[in-house]
Amino acid sequence: MQDVREVLRRRQAGQSARRIARETGLDRKTVGRYLEQAAADGVTAEVPVTDEVAGTVGRGVQARPLPAPSEPWLALGGRRAQIQTWLDGEPPLRLIRVHELLARDGVTVAYTTLRRFASRELGWRKQASTVRLDDPPAGQEAQIDFGLMGTVTDADGKSRRLWALIVTLSSSRYMHVWPTFTQTVEDVCGGLDAAWRFFGGVPKHIILDNASSMVIRASKTDPTLNRAFRDYTEARNIFADTARARTPKDKARVENQVPYVRERCFAGEVFAADLGAIRRHAETWCRDVAGARVHGTTRQVPRGVYERDELPHMQPAPTTTFDVPHW
Repeated sequence: MQDVREVLRRRQAGQSARRIARETGLDRKTVGRYLEQAAADGVTAEVPVTDEVAGTVGRGVQARPLPAPSEPWLALGGRRAQIQTWLDGEPPLRLIRVHELLARDGVTVAYTTLRRFASRELGWRKQASTVRLDDPPAGQEAQIDFGLMGTVTDADGKSRRLWALIVTLSSSRYMHVWPTFTQTVEDVCGGLDAAWRFFGGVPKHIILDNASSMVIRASKTDPTLNRAFRDYTEARNIFADTARARTPKDKARVENQVPYVRERCFAGEVFAADLGAIRRHAETWCRDVAGARVHGTTRQVPRGVYERDELPHMQPAPTTTFDVPHW
């Protein structure tokens, strides 16, 4: 009932079926059925969307005759148990192999039909539903992660791995990328200070990757920070918390950005082993491309949201360089 009411309410506000589906999470075909039934029932923009109206539209959609299953679908249904055994075996077979085995046994169907059958009827590769958490208050949190961006060639012709320290502000989604060849505590402290200067402020809390330059012992209950990095957090008045090992959802706002940064900032680019030039490129990209796009989750422009809502709540950016101690 709530889905039907929301679809009708948005339609009366002038939204398209595509936008309604995107913003409500409903399937495009489902939205289309509701809208077609509403039009057949005479639900115009002047008709109040009451429970009675929504109920009538919903019952009309639910009462529609279902299409008869096709012959390929019926053939797959007859081999349901065997397909399930193949997919759940040890080791499980890939679906393309299942398709080949079915064809050898005389069950000839399109691969796309088999994929739909396995997904709908057997739950093959069905993703667990994701519950989006509320964003923290502005200026409260940043999430940090290292990601491998590719390789560059140095002056001696040797390939070197290029890493990036990515800092994403959890409220606005504005981010900073700091390329580096190593992941030492000096790289982390330098990259974070560069991020705070880029943002013009420092958040109160950071959620860390479990890199040894920051965390020397990962634990769900009692992690141990690198002593030099702990000194850095105290000097910058930041509270640090570690994500659980092999639990990317603990810092999902930055984890989701790693492949985006790799593809949109570095893929296809040709760099010499000049970190200064690479860092200038990354900072410009963060400000003018990533910061100026409409974010896929918030549907807002990160840089605009940051400057308007989050910057006033940040702590002052550092004006001095942190001298990393060696214990």
